[in-house]
Amino acid sequence: GIEGYEYGYAGYDLANQMHLIDAYSGDFEMIDEIIIYLNYESDLNRATYSPNYDRIKMLRSPLFRLRDNIKILAYGSKIGVLEPLKKLATGKAFEDGRKGYQTNEIEIMSADEIRIRDEQYLNNFKSLVRLYGFDKSKTTFLLDSRKTSAYFLSYCEENGIRYIDYAPTFQSSKRATTLIYDWHWNNHGRELIAKVISDHVEEKHGVKVALAN
Repeated sequence: GIEGYEYGYAGYDLANQMHLIDAYSGDFEMIDEIIIYLNYESDLNRATYSPNYDRIKMLRSPLFRLRDNIKILAYGSKIGVLEPLKKLATGKAFEDGRKGYQTNEIEIMSADEIRIRDEQYLNNFKSLVRLYGFDKSKTTFLLDSRKTSAYFLSYCEENGIRYIDYAPTFQSSKRATTLIYDWHWNNHGRELIAKVISDHVEEKHGVKVALAN
């Protein structure tokens, strides 16, 4: 008797998600529980929403439509083997690659840089909430506390903003939870996420959730 719906699109950040919920407010008013995935490291870079027309154009291109409809191509995209074709589709195939090694560098942030980033991210979060608002009674953020600032988590706790932390579930898993060549969840990771969400719904609403295969 419970139905789940997936909204959003590849590459969405929090600004995209908040805008989407506002744009489809009629749909979301009829939904009893809203779970918003939040990747702290990449989803809080914007304080306002504006459409990314270049990305929309790329995702609607014949090459990407073909990729999404053939599983082996979709997986190849996730593990990086289609990167040359992606560059061809986006017009970047002939860019100077002599400094390509720099994409492998790990950014190390100082304590001051982390503090400034955390303050900016929190200000961006507050801005999006002011713009779009959200129903605290039925909205919960899904996040990994290992990758989320304690500063941000404290703000959520102090302001009655609920979140589901899936870090303990992933840490206790004896199997890999991500794909081999990137950090997207694999099938096992997605199963664990589904279980974490269903446990949340069961605890909050007092209903039994049976997960479909």
